[in-house]
Amino acid sequence: MSLIVIRDLMFGNRRHFRELLTRSEERIASNILADRLTRLEKAGLVSRRDDPSHKQKVIYSLTEASIALPKSTMRPVHWSITTRTQWVRSTADSHRNKSTLHRLSFA
Repeated sequence: MSLIVIRDLMFGNRRHFRELLTRSEERIASNILADRLTRLEKAGLVSRRDDPSHKQKVIYSLTEASIALPKSTMRPVHWSITTRTQWVRSTADSHRNKSTLHRLSFA
């Protein structure tokens, strides 16, 4: 679950709690998301600061430590993004064309 939060911050351009909560395809429960953000902050992987445009909002950012995560750790995260995109496109095409399901090619 924590890698999903890091993925969304890194690749999803999400910075606020509400964005992380509502725009994640995994539909993380709000209490779980809050717990993960707290854990990531304590581990030094995420930082939080007040949003100057809104008193009640917080901006979450990746720290140097999370940006420097080994490529081997982030490779499955990147794979999940590209795989999900390919699956969604294939499913949309099959519904649109009413044809058989397309076989996906994972490089």
